[in-house]
Amino acid sequence: MNQFWRTLAVAALSSLILGGTAIGGSSDGKLRKFVISLNSDDGMRVSDAQMLATNTEESTLPERMYSVALQEEFRAPQTWFVAVNAPDMNAVEQYLSALNIEPKSIYESLFVNSPEHGGGPKAGAAPKDGHNVYMIQRDLPGIGLAPPEQLLAVSKRSQKIIESLDGKVEWDHSFLTSEGTFCVYRAGDPSMIEEHARIASIPANPITEVEHIVRNFSF
Repeated sequence: MNQFWRTLAVAALSSLILGGTAIGGSSDGKLRKFVISLNSDDGMRVSDAQMLATNTEESTLPERMYSVALQEEFRAPQTWFVAVNAPDMNAVEQYLSALNIEPKSIYESLFVNSPEHGGGPKAGAAPKDGHNVYMIQRDLPGIGLAPPEQLLAVSKRSQKIIESLDGKVEWDHSFLTSEGTFCVYRAGDPSMIEEHARIASIPANPITEVEHIVRNFSF
């Protein structure tokens, strides 16, 4: 980790110690966002259950019982990532238990970052010709707790590097957690994402090619 990221980590820790609240966190009953990692079979079960719930008003379905609504799917042969809205972590855990699913991981997304916040090149509505969608997991403890000005600095720095790569990499959006990020990028192959990470001195492991499906359900 270079000096830039050490400084960011210190800022995040200071924010937490001084009583700062997580960006995007909720203490007023509003829905929160969670990123869940699952094996592909369990990912399909979540997707099918959510689709069923959109076609019926049955109040005893777990989607309505726990108010867990699928927002995005990121499908891959081994691991699926799903982003859901839910009241809290307990609701997510109860929902998955009702489906008899044991997730690989669950993280609350404290902030969803994107070029809309950080400026710079924006990804198009669909990937460019020859580009695939990738989910990049980055181990950056405290990133989701960092102050807004620090997050803006991170975004600008990353976007400047993307601009230098002449359209070979696109940043769609990133889910920031207390432990790291789940970043959605587009590129022709993983090597360009690795090059971006190398220049930025940030981790990018693993990099998973995914099929990205937007749902935006509400129950």
